[in-house]
Amino acid sequence: MKLWTLSNYGETEKTVSEKSSADDIDMIMNSLDWSQFYQVILEKQNGDFLEVGGSLEEDGLSVQYQEGESQFVIVNPPATVNEMTHFLKLYLAGNDAYKTKYKFE
Repeated sequence: MKLWTLSNYGETEKTVSEKSSADDIDMIMNSLDWSQFYQVILEKQNGDFLEVGGSLEEDGLSVQYQEGESQFVIVNPPATVNEMTHFLKLYLAGNDAYKTKYKFE
C-alpha cells in the first residue's frame, strides 16, 4: 500500500512509501508535529484508503476510510496519535476490526 501525507490543509502532498510497512507508519506518525494539521493516508491499488489526521491543538483528530464510492467518518474521534497509528496498522494488516469496534457513519 502507498503511504502518503498531506499538509498545509491539503496543499502539500508527500509520498512516504509505495510499499508501506509498520515501521514506515511509526516513522511518519512520530515525525510529524501534530500541533499542526496533517493527514496521513494508506491507499490500496484500487483507490480505497484509510486516512487519519487533524491536529492536537485546533482541529481535533479524525479517521475516515473509503471503499469504492462510499466514504465513512468515525463518530467518536481518536484522542491521541497512538490511536491513529493503531488504525493505520490495522488497515495495513488487512484487519477490518476497526469497522466493528468503532462506529463510522
